[in-house]
Amino acid sequence: MRRIGYNHSAVSFSGRRGAAHWPMLTALAMSLALAACGGGGGGDTVPPAGNEGNPPSGVDASDPFAGGPNAFRVDVASALTSAQALDAVAGGQRRFASWNPVGGDMLKPGLKVNFFGRAPSCETGVANGPVEELPAAPEDAWRRAVALGEGGDGFVADWQPSGETAACAAEARDAQGPGRVVLDARAGAVGLYTASAAKAGAGEPLMLPYDAAGQDGKGTNAFNTSSFVTFRMDWRQTPQRPWLSNALPGQAGVARIHTRQAIGTLVANAPTGHTQPVQAKQFLAVGFINNACAAGGMSASRPCQLKYLFPLAIAQAGISDWSRVGWFTSGRVWFDPVQGGMPIVEGAPPARGEALHDVETGAALFTSAGSPARHGAFADKAFDVRISFDQLRTVLRIVAGRQASVPASQVTPEQLAATWGSAWADPAQWSLLTVAVAQEVHNPYADGEARAGGAFSALYVGPQD
Repeated sequence: MRRIGYNHSAVSFSGRRGAAHWPMLTALAMSLALAACGGGGGGDTVPPAGNEGNPPSGVDASDPFAGGPNAFRVDVASALTSAQALDAVAGGQRRFASWNPVGGDMLKPGLKVNFFGRAPSCETGVANGPVEELPAAPEDAWRRAVALGEGGDGFVADWQPSGETAACAAEARDAQGPGRVVLDARAGAVGLYTASAAKAGAGEPLMLPYDAAGQDGKGTNAFNTSSFVTFRMDWRQTPQRPWLSNALPGQAGVARIHTRQAIGTLVANAPTGHTQPVQAKQFLAVGFINNACAAGGMSASRPCQLKYLFPLAIAQAGISDWSRVGWFTSGRVWFDPVQGGMPIVEGAPPARGEALHDVETGAALFTSAGSPARHGAFADKAFDVRISFDQLRTVLRIVAGRQASVPASQVTPEQLAATWGSAWADPAQWSLLTVAVAQEVHNPYADGEARAGGAFSALYVGPQD
């Protein structure tokens, strides 16, 4: 089996409720037996979810947060408790929700809730499709499927892709899903659900995975569909610089990326004799930008920004021993064609205290200080990554070397400046751009099955010291 690429557009730099509401997930609380003919990956359970303020017993411990003006932190139970709070988070003016989004709203600070895939009953290439955004109380089965804990009275918001647009056929106007995002401040969590097809007997959903042509007509993200919850920062006016040390003002420190997450369902089943992967995953994506570089102009050869992708929960049909999967146990640096060639650092967190190394250079990309990535359901885990400034500079050298067609060890200061600007080694110029929790499923088979249901309760990106 092989690595499946991500749909990253939702975190890129560069209606009414239908009368025939799609009855999704009424049975997802039940454990599913893996198909004997398919070679499944992952499975369903119904664990409770915790939150940062009051984690259940037995969850991973976390070091204290350094905080300060260069840190971004969200605890759902205390920070996302009203519509006004959603509008103001990350320095935003108003949240933005859509399916297959494009345009300037994605570049503005604030909360983005987005879904990606193919809407077969709508016009080809339709963008900025409508998303229902109504207060709702998720049904019990859905809460369990995404590992949302129980709660009392409080703010709840529900987002689902909707066909209520002239770009969709009349028979699709009441269609929804299958992707869904629910914020429940009572439970202190945001839940996401992503699937490659409707539940049996539920009727046709609005969105399916892209076909073989992919997202761009060239096969990129073929057979993928995804859901994103993204916080985009006001990096120009109020930049947060996570590599600036609190203990030693003006000097480089260690950036910390922390999140508490849960998985209620993670399923990837393929038909007998399958030759292509079927996969489901939940991941964290964090983007950074060099302010001085961006001020001088950005291009494909001068990206000025990069993104880290951390698979936190992943299942692929046919894989049961992930310790033997080379692409999972190592990291890589690559360039995303959907985002104009943006450099991507991808790697799953290893065990606490271990570093993940680049598959080509052998260099350490980051170090884990929390839970390793998982492959099935779990109740509440703290994933905690540390990136030293030296590790960041290693990535900058790898990228510059790729562009100059020389080994990273032979990259010159001039080549680094050509790619990242003259302030590439200044920690005060590296700012947080985006933080996203997302899911993606990949399924090229009509009789395959891929779905993920999970939640997050807390996020932190900032200095460690």
